[in-house]
Amino acid sequence: MVNDHSHTYSALSLLIGSGLVFSCCSDAQAVQAAVGDGVNVTFNTTPPPTGAPWDNVVDVNGAGGVYLGGGWVLTAEHVGFDNDIVIDGYTHFSTDVNCRFDIDNSNGSEADLFLFRLDTAPLNDVIYDLSIGGLTEGGAVTMIGRGGGVKAWGTNVIENVVGWQQNIAVGSTISNYTDFDLGIANDGQAVGGDSGGGVFNLVGGQWQLGGITFSVSTTSDPDLTFIADMDIYGSQIENVMRTHGDAMPVPEPSSGLLILATATGFLARRRRRSAAS
Repeated sequence: MVNDHSHTYSALSLLIGSGLVFSCCSDAQAVQAAVGDGVNVTFNTTPPPTGAPWDNVVDVNGAGGVYLGGGWVLTAEHVGFDNDIVIDGYTHFSTDVNCRFDIDNSNGSEADLFLFRLDTAPLNDVIYDLSIGGLTEGGAVTMIGRGGGVKAWGTNVIENVVGWQQNIAVGSTISNYTDFDLGIANDGQAVGGDSGGGVFNLVGGQWQLGGITFSVSTTSDPDLTFIADMDIYGSQIENVMRTHGDAMPVPEPSSGLLILATATGFLARRRRRSAAS
């Protein structure tokens, strides 16, 4: 845990209370969201009714990661990679040892972001293609993570672009933040274990990845969740994916045939960089 500018930053996990409630700890785990009135609490553990990309948030080392399509997974650097990624609820994928990449800041320092490619991609990979965009102050977002080993979601609003933020494990990362407003239904805040989870926004009727959760301040009032800004890092991430290409798909276990599809190329995929909203 690192103290910086009178705030304590740690890895996260997502909670909802009277809206959303989260708990935090110093290790990376996952996002956990609960909805309640401060006395009776339930958890948002089923897909959001808005259609936010629930299935794209996967378990990486007990924490979170966002599956972008083509075999690519983006997470927080301090979460790392995993050789047992589950997609579709049953298919297990390992990591390509030649496709693991740190994401850097413009000054060459390391941000708390890590991109890796799986050995293979799901056969129905197109349903997981996800655009990378950015976040704007006042914009509504849906936060999805795997805190406490429970996948859950909450909603919030981007408060501001705060610039450089230090986390517990890696160098500074350019980020946005959300705060936790008690009394607002489904209001979400990250806590220990939500690192690597996705923050999504709806642009032109399409969901896109706006950021990755990586740190939380528990000494602020209210608590703050820090989100790596895809408006800053999205182009670099897409350049890596374009350069190294997609993983080859494999058939689902129920299929006895290997279906070969014509490569469409990166620019033909729906995972295009969205204009800033």
